[in-house]
Amino acid sequence: KIGEHDLEVKEKQALKFLDQGHKVKIELRLKGRERAPIFRTKSRDKINQFLEQLKSNVDFKIDKPIEQQGPTITVLITKGN
Repeated sequence: KIGEHDLEVKEKQALKFLDQGHKVKIELRLKGRERAPIFRTKSRDKINQFLEQLKSNVDFKIDKPIEQQGPTITVLITKGN
């Protein structure tokens, strides 16, 4: 439930932080019925789509793969060489 413009803003922020040498934690929090298995897979797909958008602009590596802890799905990335 995130708009295209919102994703673009998040992408710009992530690029800025990666260029400064910081790690970026991408986090998606599921609420209510979003915790159902079908929505979990859609959420992982949304994170992968976001990572693909980032990959077209900057080289990065995944420090911590996509994982779910309770209602939160996270991935940690850093700038690649």
